[in-house]
Amino acid sequence: MTDEGLPADRLNRILTAVETIEESLGVLARKQQIGREDYKADSDTRDIVERRFVKMTEAAIDIAEELVKHEREQPPASNPASMRALGEIGVLSGSLAEEMAQGTRFRNVLSHTYGNIIDHDVERIDDVAEFGLGSDGGSIARYAREHSRLILTQDDDFFTGLDIEDTAGVLFQRDQTLSSGWWMTSAR
Repeated sequence: MTDEGLPADRLNRILTAVETIEESLGVLARKQQIGREDYKADSDTRDIVERRFVKMTEAAIDIAEELVKHEREQPPASNPASMRALGEIGVLSGSLAEEMAQGTRFRNVLSHTYGNIIDHDVERIDDVAEFGLGSDGGSIARYAREHSRLILTQDDDFFTGLDIEDTAGVLFQRDQTLSSGWWMTSAR
């Protein structure tokens, strides 16, 4: 770690990124008011939400890169690594750093996939015939992979019982006061 403060240009980059995140969160919060059917029918709204998620994540990556370069004097190896490094240097908790790393991977999906990203209905585990609440993580992961579904979970044990790389994707929701509907609206 360097004892010197951040140079003005790097500090300005961080401040600009913070402003981008704040602005994007405001846009996403306003878009939460849109119903699912209206959202699915309005490609302009979907484009705005997806773009704002990408911009917000890229801004977080910029912040992470600047802080990690300052602390370690070298850039992180990847976008997920930049978030994990923030956990390692004590800027974020380990669990939040991992959530942010997942966000960078989802940003890659949005940035590099063409057409409709999330153009399917949400399936609740208790609504899928072969499952119910309390179903084992391995079966859920297999179902998600076979049906190209992301898994949204509040169960931190889910990560310890299976290889996340074998799933189509896992989003861990630490704040249990937020509904899955909030996440789906925000992610779209």
